[in-house]
Amino acid sequence: LRVQRLYAISLGPHLCMSTNFGLSGDNVMSDTRGVRNNNPGNIRIGVPWDGRKLPNTDGSFDQFTTPVYGIRALMKLLMAYQDYHGLNTVRGIINRWAPDNENNTSAYQLSVCEHTGFSMDQCIDMHDDETLIKMADAIIYVECAGYEYPQSIMASAANLATQSV
Repeated sequence: LRVQRLYAISLGPHLCMSTNFGLSGDNVMSDTRGVRNNNPGNIRIGVPWDGRKLPNTDGSFDQFTTPVYGIRALMKLLMAYQDYHGLNTVRGIINRWAPDNENNTSAYQLSVCEHTGFSMDQCIDMHDDETLIKMADAIIYVECAGYEYPQSIMASAANLATQSV
């Protein structure tokens, strides 16, 4: 008998997502907004990302032509958090990615730590492909209710994200 616990994370006044915080490896809910939009990091509209789907029919969150482009955007943001904001710990990155005014940030941080094996204040390098993939995978796991992409997709996104602009 497998017991699965779901926890709700508020993503704002009109959106709530459930996640199992790593208590099961199953794809709990593959039809989340992030998966439908090929934007598993739930990145808000703003930057003219490569691979954007136009016209955008969501209204709040970016939409991408493929999951690889959506994951690439997530990874580019993680690298920018390190390079431009000096954020290189799970605590720092998730404080910015999922602020308290929209999320249960401490639960989000704990889930990312559990999923990656990193400690909360461990110094991590977003320019290391393995670390970048682990962090992106953990964020997707929380944002998309336990959904996990194949490692081939994660590796393709990392390859695109780390190429020179």
